[in-house]
This record gives sequence, C-alpha cells and structure tokens, in this order.
Amino acid sequence: MLSIDTVGHYCGIALSNAQDGTLIMKHVLKESNMHDAMLAEMIRIALIDHAIAPSDISAIAVSAGPGSFTGLRIGMSFAKGWCADGKTSLISVPTFDAMIHALKNKIHNLRHQTLCMAKLSHGDQWFVQTFNAKSGGKKNDISIVSSSTLDMYIDDDTIVIGDYKLEQQDVIYAEFNNSDPEFIAQLGYIMLQRGEAISPITADSAYHAAFIPTIQGNRS
Repeated sequence: MLSIDTVGHYCGIALSNAQDGTLIMKHVLKESNMHDAMLAEMIRIALIDHAIAPSDISAIAVSAGPGSFTGLRIGMSFAKGWCADGKTSLISVPTFDAMIHALKNKIHNLRHQTLCMAKLSHGDQWFVQTFNAKSGGKKNDISIVSSSTLDMYIDDDTIVIGDYKLEQQDVIYAEFNNSDPEFIAQLGYIMLQRGEAISPITADSAYHAAFIPTIQGNRS
C-alpha cells in the first residue's frame, strides 16, 4: 500500500504491507511546498529502492484533510489518477482521525477527557475538531473558528494537538502536532480492511474552506 501525505508544507510518502499493515518505508521531504514537483519522483525512487513494481500497489491511502488547499488537491489528484483504472483501491483518510489514531496507539492512559485538534487554516482561522481521549471517537465535526472561539474549546481536561499555543503543550505530544505519512498508512490499513475504499471518480479532499488566492503586486 502506498500512502500519500500532502496536507502541510512537507510532502511525505510511505509504503506498507497491505496484508498486515507493516511499514516498509516512509520519507518526508523537508523542503516546503515541493509537492507538485517531487511527489511522483519520490514515489518512483521508493518503488525502485524496494523493488516494487507499480502494478504491485494494491491500494493508495491519501490524506484527505483538512490542510493546505493546494497540497490536498495535488495528493488527491495523483491518487485518483493512479486508481482510475479500477485495479488499485483508493482510501481517503481523514487527517485528524489519523493523527489521533497514531497518538492513542503510542500514548495510553491519557489523564485528560478531550483531545482538541487545532491546525491553522489562514489568518486567525483554525481548523478545530475534538475527540474523546479515552475512546478516540469524534465529539464534533471539523469547524473553522477564530482563536478567541478556539479558547472556548480548551479547559483543564483538554489536550490541544496541532499548532495552537505550543508553549503550553507537554513535549510528549509534539510528534503528533503534524500529519505524517506513517499515520496515514496506519489508519489507511484499518480502513482498507474494513472495506472503506471509495471510487476515484467521486473522491475529493475534505477542504473545509474555500480557496483564497494570494495576489501579489498590481497587474495592469
């Protein structure tokens, strides 16, 4: 299984065994906004390095957002194109779910009641979703809120994961503040086993916000 994560500044991929979920490799390119230029090349090199033919990829798990509009579009478009012939299963993995799943797999017996995912969208707007810290279940859908509203989500029983007020966060949660292709692979494998593949024809990223272009300078 190939996993693709393009929701943030960095482009990441992972290869794992589709039969048991074992991670074979992962690579995150630590250069900002190189998704369009490097995604296909990263995958090509990974397949060669591990002697895997493209036809051996039985499923693609792609991070579905929320996140960068452009990054999401690039990752999902690549996955849809690969899966268009119907021979490869497409798994659309909710990014926050994958991050929470990875956290709960590693950190047990959380003393808080709520996990609050908070990732910056733009300006003072934040993607926010809360989860039950014990079960990992969603408490609500993803919202886009201001920092003043976000503060209302946070109390002494809440752990904030993501970008918000990192100076107040316990260091043990730091590795879960950003999405990772290994997180996408872990939840993607579970979704594949549950038969949650979707059609590449109708698949789309979970943008949650309209695209707002940045215009620099004046045009005559």
